Amino acid sequence: MKAEGRSSVRLVMPDSKDEVSELEFALPKDTAKTLADAGVGLEVYTNHARLILSPSTLASMDGNRQFTLSPVKSEAAIQAVAERAKQNSLVQEAAGQGEVRVIGRPVMIETNLQGQSVEMVLPLPQQSLPNSAEERQAFLSNLAVYVEHGDGTRELVQPTLLWDGNHPAGLSFSVNKFSTFTVLHLNKQIASIGGEQESERSQPYMQGYPNGTFQPARRMTRAELAEILFRLAVDRSEQPLVESSASQNRPNYTDVAGQNWAAEAIDTVTTAGWMKGYSSSTFAPERPITRAEMATVLARWKNLSGAASATFPDTTGHWAKDDIARVQQADYMHGMPDGSFQPDQTLSRAEAVTLFNRVWKREPVSFTNSSRWSDVPVGHWAFGDIAAATTRIR
Repeated sequence: MKAEGRSSVRLVMPDSKDEVSELEFALPKDTAKTLADAGVGLEVYTNHARLILSPSTLASMDGNRQFTLSPVKSEAAIQAVAERAKQNSLVQEAAGQGEVRVIGRPVMIETNLQGQSVEMVLPLPQQSLPNSAEERQAFLSNLAVYVEHGDGTRELVQPTLLWDGNHPAGLSFSVNKFSTFTVLHLNKQIASIGGEQESERSQPYMQGYPNGTFQPARRMTRAELAEILFRLAVDRSEQPLVESSASQNRPNYTDVAGQNWAAEAIDTVTTAGWMKGYSSSTFAPERPITRAEMATVLARWKNLSGAASATFPDTTGHWAKDDIARVQQADYMHGMPDGSFQPDQTLSRAEAVTLFNRVWKREPVSFTNSSRWSDVPVGHWAFGDIAAATTRIR
């Protein structure tokens, strides 16, 4: 697969007669390592759900992993899921007084792979789609995924629609823990789950590379972060940008100078106080940004202040603990599934994109079946967020 330039191995387990009530498969550690070392991902296709494991997720596996998929087939069990969804406050807020109904079959997935990003795709039964194009478009706009976690928490996810030619084929979203997943149709247009859209969001704020790649797993550098803040400020016409008359307060970084591609952005964001150098002459533009540094930058950029307390066991005594608590309270940054924050872990470009889209309330792009980046297939866990960050929104 690597020699042919393929990005993933696809494992297909069909159930043409719809006889399977429980499907189990094991992923040995050595197999995951072989795939990861070759830069090849794994796509697991079943009738009930598809799991897409990236090379970085496979590389993180330190043991054998098992997966169990159980489709909910009985009408009584499906109706029970529907009733629980209707009582959920997230669903009620999104649906208003409109009807809520289950599309297709819910699926329960259990695995000992937790805390790693996996792209999941739920199939979209063709028989559930309206015949007319206009009604179909309205129908597709009203779909969401209701997630019931084993720890008692609930989520309502707005997925990305995947297409097979001219036909909508599935709903894609990213997960880092596994539970019961149900596709819901809400009899109300879903403008946005979790926040209102902002009319001024239009220009792309991230770019790919000249060879046509985005490099989603590459570490986000300080120079790239400065450029993002600069572009977002320009697009929103924010004016904490310091005028040139304040040149005496401008930094003079010897490792940036005028020839660095991000020199203007670095000058602007450090003069505005959003980012700081390591000294009066050092900015370290190519140094990867950590989660703690990102929290501090976000707190400055969004003017977060006041008392806040976080519950992360690994931030006690950390230099950025107060800013980490503030961005958690603002719902800008979240902890890891194990309850930690991992402040000194670096951010990938894909992770940074999803974070900025959350802060800026920029919804993932949907209703597309193509990618402009050769290394970001439609099935990539951050496909919708990357597309939103690199596309002009009209």
